[in-house]
Amino acid sequence: MKYLLHSDDAACYGLDPAGSPTRVLVCSTAASRTLLTDPAVSGHRYRSLLGTAVSTALDLVAEADPAVARALATEATTVVTILRGGLSFGVDSALSHRFGSPEAVSFVGTDRGAAHPLDISYERWEFAGRQLLVLGDIIGTGATVEKVLRAARQAAHGRGAEIAGYLVLTVGSRQGVRRLRDYFAELAHRGERFSAVIVALEALFELPDRTRLGQAFPQLPFDFLRSPRWSTPDFELHRLGHRDSLFEKCAVYDGGVRAFTPGEHRRFRADWWTEVRRRGSAAGLSLADLGRSTAGLDRYARPLDDWLEGIGWAAPENVRHLGVDHAELHALGRRAHEYAATASLDAYADARLAPGEPPR
Repeated sequence: MKYLLHSDDAACYGLDPAGSPTRVLVCSTAASRTLLTDPAVSGHRYRSLLGTAVSTALDLVAEADPAVARALATEATTVVTILRGGLSFGVDSALSHRFGSPEAVSFVGTDRGAAHPLDISYERWEFAGRQLLVLGDIIGTGATVEKVLRAARQAAHGRGAEIAGYLVLTVGSRQGVRRLRDYFAELAHRGERFSAVIVALEALFELPDRTRLGQAFPQLPFDFLRSPRWSTPDFELHRLGHRDSLFEKCAVYDGGVRAFTPGEHRRFRADWWTEVRRRGSAAGLSLADLGRSTAGLDRYARPLDDWLEGIGWAAPENVRHLGVDHAELHALGRRAHEYAATASLDAYADARLAPGEPPR
């Protein structure tokens, strides 16, 4: 992860895998740091923060990559909105604020069930002639966004429209981003000419690996787990200073539920903490066990030099703009790890279940 630029309280970093036709950028913004460390945020405030983060990230990306800036300013832009979670990204509004109204907006609904594979259940495609296709969505495994991109490509070609470039904005997993990179590599291998940029907010999160995390705590397939390895230093500094966010089941939760059904989101969190308390007590597990699974806190038990070897942003210039150094960040993580090792899991879960509980 290479530091590219910062502006006020936001920063942009680049990940450029060798031989990949896709540029991956990771942006940290004040709005997305708040959103991803305060699980109580939902409804209108969730949508507002996410839309602000997307708008700020677009500004950063346009400054960091002149080719993207030119494309946003000159290409006809088609926004693809995936229902429901994609609505919260406010991509069309963010583009209008800085680069003018999109030429077209398409809407796609997907359906995933235990008894049937992922499918597109609704689609209304609107395209410009030669277009930069832009979408925003939460990316877990990447299966949904890949399927939508394939459908968009097929629909566009069927109407004689040309996709000149792809810009994907996401709160996403490392595994899902890799899947999209593989898809764009497939297109490039076929000889198609296009640009592709993926912009992740704050981090490339991890999906649960059941072979390593075990079954003691509740795990669902699309949890977003935090790791210092693929976080921006800005996000790492912020999340370690907001201790309670470290033990939440997911960094972002279900975007559609959180954005449009706040009561269901609150019930989901309450059910999660109730189950954590039950399973943790029965198995004799600690808060440190939970923090290892959800936030990678065990990495901070390592000595500073060992810890730095596994961090993607370890170059000094990556944290210099924060006014802190690696030792300070490591010490903050060490304190969070030590807290988890000494705190009672039962008491902690009870506090999270208290009426009106705010994250500290």
